[in-house]
Amino acid sequence: MSEGLVIGIGIGGIVLFLVLFSLLGRWMKRSAERTALAARERNETLYRAMFPELQPHYHPERLLDFVQALRKRRGNKKRPEPDWNDVPGFPGLNATFVATEKGERVTLKEPAGKAVTDFLYQDVDNAGVLRVGKGKLTVDLANPADPRVRYWHPEREFKWSRKGWTFKTPMADEPFTSSTSDSSHSSFTSSSSSADSRAATAVAFAGAGGAFDGGGAAGSWDAASAGAGGDSDGTSGGESSTAY
Repeated sequence: MSEGLVIGIGIGGIVLFLVLFSLLGRWMKRSAERTALAARERNETLYRAMFPELQPHYHPERLLDFVQALRKRRGNKKRPEPDWNDVPGFPGLNATFVATEKGERVTLKEPAGKAVTDFLYQDVDNAGVLRVGKGKLTVDLANPADPRVRYWHPEREFKWSRKGWTFKTPMADEPFTSSTSDSSHSSFTSSSSSADSRAATAVAFAGAGGAFDGGGAAGSWDAASAGAGGDSDGTSGGESSTAY
C-alpha cells in the first residue's frame, strides 16, 4: 500500500470521526431540548391540576412580571398606585388600587369595567406579597438573577424559579417512598424512567400526598426564607374578597 493511500485513508478516517462526532453532539442537544420541553409541560400540567384556585391569572411568571413592573413604576414610593391600564403580567386587564389596613386591594378588570379577580398586595423588602383567597404568594426579588415565587396555602404549597418547580402537599393515606426521615411528608425525586408515571400519579393524588420536585426543581424546600411558608404576620391567608 502506497504512502499516499495510507495518508488518504487516515485523513478520511479523521473527517468521518469529526462528522459523526458533530452529528452525535447535535442529536444529544436535540434530545436534551426535547427532555427539557417535556419536563416543562409536565410541570405546567401538575401546576394546573394541583392549584386550581390560581387559574388562570396567577402563574408565577406572570406575577414576577407584575411585581417587577410595579416596583419599577413606583421607585421608592410605597403608596397606593393610581389606576393602571394593561397591567404587565395580566395582559388585557386594567387594575384599580385601593389602600386598606392590610395592604392594597387590587382589582383587575376587563376594559369594559367588569371585575375579573382581586387580591391584596404588599411591598416588603426585596419582595412583593399577594394574598389570593386562602393563599399567599411571595415574589422574591432578593437575587435579581434568580427570582423566585413561593406559594403557601393551608392544603398545598409550591416554589418556582426559572429552573423549575417544587411542589408540596399533605401526607397521603398510602404514602409513596420517602427520601427523608420526616414522618409527616413524603419526598419524590425525579428520574428519567419514572418521570411520566410520577407526573400522572401526582395529578391523581393532587392535594393528598408528599413533597416532590417537578423535574428540574427550584431548589431544596427548606431553602425558602423564614416566613415564606405561611402567614407569619398572624393574619389569615384568606384576604381576597371575591372569586369571579
